[in-house]
Amino acid sequence: MCGIAGYVSTNNFFSKEQLKEAVSCIKYRGPDAEGFYFSPNGKVGLGHRRLSILDVSSGANQPMFSGNGRYCIVFNGEVYNFIELKEQLLDKGASLKTTSDTEVILQLFVEKGPACFAGMNGMFAFAIFDTQEKVLTICRDHIGIKPLFLYQDDGVLIFASELKVIKSLIGKELSINKKAIPYFLHLGFIPQPLTIYNKTTKFPSAHYTQILVNKTFSNEGNIEFIPFWKLENIFEKEKIRDVSAAKIQLEKLLIDTVQKQLISDVPIGTFLSGGVDSSLVTALAAKILGTQKIKTFTIAIDEGKFNE
Repeated sequence: MCGIAGYVSTNNFFSKEQLKEAVSCIKYRGPDAEGFYFSPNGKVGLGHRRLSILDVSSGANQPMFSGNGRYCIVFNGEVYNFIELKEQLLDKGASLKTTSDTEVILQLFVEKGPACFAGMNGMFAFAIFDTQEKVLTICRDHIGIKPLFLYQDDGVLIFASELKVIKSLIGKELSINKKAIPYFLHLGFIPQPLTIYNKTTKFPSAHYTQILVNKTFSNEGNIEFIPFWKLENIFEKEKIRDVSAAKIQLEKLLIDTVQKQLISDVPIGTFLSGGVDSSLVTALAAKILGTQKIKTFTIAIDEGKFNE
């Protein structure tokens, strides 16, 4: 699962100890390792909690630096087509030291910049700091599977996988955003970009932003979010009117999707709720793995009051 956090502060507001304590709030997201980066002037801090899935060695721990030492990344998620992307990098002469998808993302960014984001198939939220140009790039996956929150106030920006990290880092209570309450009562959730707190927002899916370290942040929010992918463009390209053809394509997509998500350096399992979707995913996974048995997990909460 992993968890990320960080800040850009124009007034050196935070100490190393404060970020470390804040990131400890999400230790359960990444129990295998933790790491931090702090710029020499104290204006940028990055934190990471790791759950090891791909390349469980310490060499794949984060923050991770590019080969030339210029770029630093903290990353939460998985890029399922990282093997294909890695092969493209190797064909161009890239030298990679790990078997992790983190290094692939970082090297792609070194070569292409934000233009590489649309081609990544997966769920991700990450921040990459250019230590030379002093620019922080933050990005969230195509449909917002991985959580990412922002806090903006005079002279400071904070990003984190969970709101509790932000609350811990600023060291004070956040005021309730009353505009969000009707959405929660009507929908059962709060849609992006709103959150339950003022001055905090959900980072928009399929977008990235690039922040100059010396930028002045306002409490109204003045960051430019740039789209790297749009769902409607996919619909324009894929127009299938034949039911039989649609079924064939759907089956191919499902098999390809499940197969990509079975790549792991640790044991694999599925959540099996008894519904159609989880049963289908489990059946396809079992078929792909063949004789290798897959473990399934069914959840019961509060002594069976909610039982799948």
